[in-house]
Amino acid sequence: MARRNRPSPRIFPERSPFQPPSPVGPAAMTNASPPRCDHCGLPADSADFSIKGQDGELLRFCCQGCLGAFSIIRGAGLDGYYRRRDHVAGAIKEAYASRFDEGYLARFVDRSGAGHNINLLIEGIRCASCIWLIERILMETPGVRSARVSFATHRVAINYAPEVTTPGALCRVLAAIGYLPRPHNEDEAQRSAERERRALLFRFGTAAFLSMQLMGFSLALYAGYFQGMDSATRQLLEILSAFVTTPVIFYAGWPF
Repeated sequence: MARRNRPSPRIFPERSPFQPPSPVGPAAMTNASPPRCDHCGLPADSADFSIKGQDGELLRFCCQGCLGAFSIIRGAGLDGYYRRRDHVAGAIKEAYASRFDEGYLARFVDRSGAGHNINLLIEGIRCASCIWLIERILMETPGVRSARVSFATHRVAINYAPEVTTPGALCRVLAAIGYLPRPHNEDEAQRSAERERRALLFRFGTAAFLSMQLMGFSLALYAGYFQGMDSATRQLLEILSAFVTTPVIFYAGWPF
């Protein structure tokens, strides 16, 4: 009996894992969900930026930049980036869900002026692209009137319509794209900065210590090049060099 060919697993989903939470209140009846960019998750209304996927499915993008980034990632054989991104975002969602709820977040809402305002600390901001993505995602979220991110403080100031969305929904939006939001207050800001400082300092110390070991092995290899060295010793030094280099790249350099 002939075996049926099973379809190959999809590497890239038809839609981005980022899906903004459904609005609450009357706006829920009027806001339709547009197609989403398969790279960043923003609305992709135009069909100008679309390509065929590996299984023939239509992949849509919001702009030429996302299409170019997707093509580079796929062309380099780094398809696992999208699967890893989904996994990390899921872990952050779980961390968020176990820590905050709407009642807790409501304590940090400023209700003076037009709309409601909330300041959130964002863990995971590394560069200007992070700021661009966070602001764009929030501004595309129903009910958000303004969103400004400070790179210096890793804080986002959001003004939103309370009849359309909630602080918890905004936090879920940020968690869905891989950032961990926390309500901003001075104590929390200091604790967050101290945690990040300790983590970066430990990574720096690890890189410095192992780099000194690598320098010693490299000097021995250079000396052997001029003065002679048997192949077994040279191979051992090369293996040791690779061994100490690996954590420098994949541990100390991971946040960057």
